[in-house]
Amino acid sequence: MWFWKKKFNNYPKFYNRYLEKIRDEGFSTNLVCFDLETTGLDYKTTEVLSFGGVQIKNSKIKTTDSLQCFFHSTSSLNQSTIIHEIIPHKDSKSIADQLPAILTFISNYRILGHFVEFDVNIINRELKKIGLPKLRNPTLDTLKIALKYDGVHNIQYAKKDEYTLFSLAKRFELEMQHTHNALEDAYVTALLYLHLQLKKSNRPYYSK
Repeated sequence: MWFWKKKFNNYPKFYNRYLEKIRDEGFSTNLVCFDLETTGLDYKTTEVLSFGGVQIKNSKIKTTDSLQCFFHSTSSLNQSTIIHEIIPHKDSKSIADQLPAILTFISNYRILGHFVEFDVNIINRELKKIGLPKLRNPTLDTLKIALKYDGVHNIQYAKKDEYTLFSLAKRFELEMQHTHNALEDAYVTALLYLHLQLKKSNRPYYSK
């Protein structure tokens, strides 16, 4: 106990609350599913334009429990970004300013994502910039779950374009209105997870 308290004193209040939640309650069986829109595919250097997340409680997507954040871009957008219609948002702020809201939203939930390692690495990168440790939450990856569903044990033997979020959503006829929208992608990732996990049940995928 004394070790936790001593360690907390060195961190901002929002990060202390995050650690305290994990210490006091452990990791929840509920999930937080989030996605980041970025200007590139290298988590070490890419700029982050937006965050979108939804929560899954008792195997249902809570449509009222969501978070969307937009971030400043420090350089001009490249051609790929313009083609994909990812543009700066008028309400954008720095990532550092919005990390408290993001950590509060993630809480002690298990993290779900499509190629989740990429998004978690970026959040960890931004935490490190302000002197904070990495996220501690366990993760689940819908990419790996989809591969397992198909009996594929190594992605090297799979057609990678068949395992993008868009391709899987189309294959399983999941609702998808917009691409390159972090909140929409998080919602579709949650749908994909529940579809693969609960396919044989009659339980609904979402709840208000």
